[in-house]
Amino acid sequence: MEQQLVWSLLTNPVHLGIPPAHIRTKETNSELLIGKGESAKRFTPDYIIYAPSAVPLIVGEAKSPREEIGKALREARLYAAALNAKFPASVNPVAYVFACNGDEFAYSESDTEQATICKVADFTPGNQVHSNFLDFFNWERVGDLGRKIAGKLRNKHFFVASHFAGGGAIMQDRIPSNSFAQDLAPIIRKYFSSDDAAAEDEILRYGYVSSEQLTKYERIFEDFLRSRSTPVSDRNGVSLAPTRSDEPNLTRAIRDFGQDKPEGGSIQLLIGGRGTGKSTFLKRYRRFLMPNELEDHVRWARINFNEAPTDLSNLDT
Repeated sequence: MEQQLVWSLLTNPVHLGIPPAHIRTKETNSELLIGKGESAKRFTPDYIIYAPSAVPLIVGEAKSPREEIGKALREARLYAAALNAKFPASVNPVAYVFACNGDEFAYSESDTEQATICKVADFTPGNQVHSNFLDFFNWERVGDLGRKIAGKLRNKHFFVASHFAGGGAIMQDRIPSNSFAQDLAPIIRKYFSSDDAAAEDEILRYGYVSSEQLTKYERIFEDFLRSRSTPVSDRNGVSLAPTRSDEPNLTRAIRDFGQDKPEGGSIQLLIGGRGTGKSTFLKRYRRFLMPNELEDHVRWARINFNEAPTDLSNLDT
């Protein structure tokens, strides 16, 4: 119950109206060592409120009504000190702390034991208790404080990356040729930067690896691609299943068309994301996968709409 109460006081526009995105709850807050000596312990607060500049400014703790409000506020204050200790000596971003046990609500600055303690029942919009609460945690003022602290944390000295590697001498140094690259470069150019038809034939003939031949390394890459593909939500759609020697689904569609010969024709859409190999698949199917008995009955026409002329007035001729 006290958690719901605190969340309402923090986020409800009638109260502080803090955007929930700036509030981190216990599940995402870091555990720190608070206290000293025998009283030292690991502790995680219920709430840390961050300014729009991503600087932690407020630490809060919620307890049950059976627990003392002073203890809860002291734990929040100790955590604030531990968190501030992780920043430069002149910067203490966590400036405020609060605690609530369902019956009482206490708040103060993080570096003082003087706190304001009030009854939750007195949080009525418009009365003095509520007004003091709103003034203390004014979100606009808290945001200004966060921006000032963020400015202190921002690095004001920048260096050119080459400075860390040795400066101008390194930049002028010539790297010797890679003997391995001298042998590898022509092969890479042949298959990845060439329009050589012979190279394309080699890719179509030998570059395909069927599912049953996948090694564990190739399967990792295939799973990576499949996890990023979006299945087509069409109950009439069929996924292609090419093997090294055939693609049965497309072959079946061509055979059915040859037998039925529908008057209105038949359109088969090959759907896939950019770069998934649609054009390469069609080239490979035509050259190496289409059964021999279909070759004499199929005529291919490849139209590249990416290179279509701007004037299409004579397209029908």
